[in-house]
Amino acid sequence: MAQRAMYSFRGDTRDDATVRDHGGFAPKFMLEKHAGGFDGYVACGNKTARRLGCNCPGTTEADLLRGGRNEFLKIMEKPINLQAHVMFNKAGYISTALNADETYAGHQYRMGGLMYEYSIQEAAARFRIAAKIPGLVNGWRVYLDHVNIGQSELIAITPRGGVELTFISPVPYRYITHVGFK
Repeated sequence: MAQRAMYSFRGDTRDDATVRDHGGFAPKFMLEKHAGGFDGYVACGNKTARRLGCNCPGTTEADLLRGGRNEFLKIMEKPINLQAHVMFNKAGYISTALNADETYAGHQYRMGGLMYEYSIQEAAARFRIAAKIPGLVNGWRVYLDHVNIGQSELIAITPRGGVELTFISPVPYRYITHVGFK
């Protein structure tokens, strides 16, 4: 386990003030739990500025951060779910590019910071995940902002030879820098 500066990039239609007021980025799959689903979350008037989520049951900032940790453990039990995201982008995680030149157009964001890096096998052993890790995911890397899962807010995975870093967890605004527009 090594700690290193790990940054990735995202192009997004939302401007910096909007991302800051929403407290950062949250995976869409977590916001589907809101009454009315994702659209209900977007329209919700029960948000606190500069905090992730809203004040509704199941979508508070603490709920979203806990949900990221739980989703990571599910992925470790069944890594094919992340593979489906990489191939078809249907899981609702936060996709980011490892290279700033490979983002979508729009407002450009850099996210990340000092992260602990594990191979997927090291992460499975460290967090006592009993599932057999299939050969399909050999070479995948796991990144956490804390040495243990219980304290981590940032949780991301990249496949072997991947060009993107997929955040399973929300990305609180304190880990985000607006770097321009393209």
